[in-house]
Amino acid sequence: MAAPIDKLLRRPGRAPVRSGWRDLLRHLTGGADPSGRSAFSPTGTEIVRRPPRGKVLVLAPHPDDEIIGPGGTLAAHRDNGDPVTVVYLTDGGGPPDAADRAGLIATRRREAEAIGRLLGFEQIFWTHPDTRLSPAAAASDLAALLETVGPDRIYLPSFFEHHYDHYAANALLASVLDAADVSVAGFAVWNDQPIGNRVVDIGATLARKVEAMELYATPLAYTDFVRLIRCRATLHHLLHVDSRRAETGGAAEAFL
Repeated sequence: MAAPIDKLLRRPGRAPVRSGWRDLLRHLTGGADPSGRSAFSPTGTEIVRRPPRGKVLVLAPHPDDEIIGPGGTLAAHRDNGDPVTVVYLTDGGGPPDAADRAGLIATRRREAEAIGRLLGFEQIFWTHPDTRLSPAAAASDLAALLETVGPDRIYLPSFFEHHYDHYAANALLASVLDAADVSVAGFAVWNDQPIGNRVVDIGATLARKVEAMELYATPLAYTDFVRLIRCRATLHHLLHVDSRRAETGGAAEAFL
């Protein structure tokens, strides 16, 4: 499986980011831990009614990732009184040949700021190029941010995501994170979460997640993310929360 990921991460003039797939498998199955404890157990999914308390940092490669993936959970964090900081890793302007990149960057920032006001997020906007996120170029920025925010929990797109920037966000975090007491959770954006060991019931916050997504007019012009949000929330509730498989309109978000 390493070859397709390496190919995905290869960009002209830049060495590929290595996937470390064997290291990942060893970590997930306990082979990298002297105690033999695994990071993931297929029978150990935790169902959470309210997310754990603490300071939250979200690594969103683009404006909208923070809502499509963990929006309901982040709203629940704010209900807890938890501070939530969202850093947008790229400028959101599309590929280098996109028409009117400057206009698109400004529009997507305005949309994100509206979400910040709605949900009470602290927001940080970086200018790393969209679709070309370089872990090496962003490492010092993230190291400084971790020192400033001191998060208890970090959310970012799952490393199973096929989007280059989403996977690169994981390589970026892995290159600077060395604190053992920080919880890191991967969420689904484009690709559904194939492995989820924490599932958050978002029945109480789904409406706010949808309301926030509706403020992202730019991505909604191309993809019906509102429908995606509703369908995925129903799926995760059906598979993980409703053990009787008698879905009655519940909603959940799955994380690894």
